[in-house]
Amino acid sequence: MLKRKHRNIIEVINLLSGKQRTPLSRVEELINSFQTKSDKKKGLVWFGEKVSSSFYFGLANRNIPVLQTAKNLIYSNKKLLIVVGLFVLAKYGKNNPRKVFSYFKAFAKHDDRQIRSAAAIAFRRVVAKNRAESFKYLKRLVFDINIYVRQFVCETLRPVRENKWLLDNPEKSLTILKGFMWDGNMSVKKKLSTNLGEPL
Repeated sequence: MLKRKHRNIIEVINLLSGKQRTPLSRVEELINSFQTKSDKKKGLVWFGEKVSSSFYFGLANRNIPVLQTAKNLIYSNKKLLIVVGLFVLAKYGKNNPRKVFSYFKAFAKHDDRQIRSAAAIAFRRVVAKNRAESFKYLKRLVFDINIYVRQFVCETLRPVRENKWLLDNPEKSLTILKGFMWDGNMSVKKKLSTNLGEPL
């Protein structure tokens, strides 16, 4: 089973390298084959992050352009590939934050709720490694015209398990979040309330 999984990972990496012409449906099929019953229970976003690590390191070790590969995934119009691509993008963004900011903003606006959620969760990984730069960027998005982008800022800065570091210096994130106190959209205010742990 493990050997088969390893072969499938290698095949996906080869397909993503662009050396083989193949429909993205084949990539999707192979990635789906990695899912266990436990993975399915935990959900698409959890699974997308799990498998993205294997692909990211596989691409990097073979000198395959990671950013271009991630772009191919996120613009595939296939939900699973988009989610995996966002987490690959986040891994790349840890060392190249400015190169990924605009992609996360674009997918923060996506019509699909799970994809918007994946964008925020993945972007937390970028923020954690690039705090000052990321905070400046998020602060600019507070007054964005798009409701989903404003929700994205709130969701990115939620003090959940992977964001516990925010509590070491809460003033940094609160400086950004206080901009939503006067937001006229109730859904954004609900996100803010969830973030602060205070019921509306």
